[in-house]
Amino acid sequence: MTSFNSELLSLYKDCRSESIDRFQIAVFERIKALVPFDSGRLIGVDTTRGGAEVRTSLNHREPEAVNVHWEEVARLDRVLSAVSNSPGIACNFNARRLFSDAEVAVVLDYTVRFRHLNGLVIATINEISGLLEGLSLYRARDDDQFTYADQRCIEGFAPHLQQALQINRALTQGAEPAFPFAIISYSGLLNFCTSQFDEYLRAEFASWKGYRIPELLQRTLETDGYYNFVSHPVRLTVQCLESVWLVRAHRIEPCGLTPRELKAALLYGQGLTHKAVARQLNVAPSTVRNFIQNVYQKLNVHDRASLALKLSATPGSLSA
Repeated sequence: MTSFNSELLSLYKDCRSESIDRFQIAVFERIKALVPFDSGRLIGVDTTRGGAEVRTSLNHREPEAVNVHWEEVARLDRVLSAVSNSPGIACNFNARRLFSDAEVAVVLDYTVRFRHLNGLVIATINEISGLLEGLSLYRARDDDQFTYADQRCIEGFAPHLQQALQINRALTQGAEPAFPFAIISYSGLLNFCTSQFDEYLRAEFASWKGYRIPELLQRTLETDGYYNFVSHPVRLTVQCLESVWLVRAHRIEPCGLTPRELKAALLYGQGLTHKAVARQLNVAPSTVRNFIQNVYQKLNVHDRASLALKLSATPGSLSA
């Protein structure tokens, strides 16, 4: 096992030199060099709606299904209660002892199913997003418990881990570290997103919930490499890294278009008919025709194809 200080130095060095996807893998290896474990997660949880909803998840040797099944038992999870009430203090537990009584038997079943028989969990509240951000480490063998020394080590390392992740994500954004963006695995798992990016998704996809991006958005990003929002004058663009997408949200300059005209133009440019656009905007088809005529004049285009091409221009450069 390497020393705490050397791993800390390596962590901060890596966060400034590695790409996002490589660094996300590296952080678990840094932790493992200090405190061996079998599987783990870095998650962001929304606890403001009367339950626990996973918003972001970065899994290490964990199946994606673990998030869904954990949400089903989270209200009975004593670990969640412990780390919520004591931010920055790790909860070191053996599942068979912590969940031995009948009222939490479903949580024990969950820990056995996903081989979380011993755990070390620490969390803090992100003051910007409001999410409870947690690091969870697990060991599969019942007799392989974490020690008090392991607990103290993680309590010292976790704040640096969060800081290093923030630095890495900000450096990836270059001159615009506060620009809304997300890190998404090729399978659609939302590893990380800024609060503004999350707001865009919620507004665009009303029924969307959780840590996986909507299927429509994933298909569009895969095929087109961009996605134009209807709910906001925003476009998503994709940078493909080795194992994840870096997805940025850019505001589309409306070039004198009103918000309603811009929404109509985006929908019409996607191939919807006047009637379909009218239903989306809750207006008459004749109103949509007027919107599109105004858009054509303002953007100096003459048909749907040229409108779509104009709307697919580089974000921020849309001009007449």
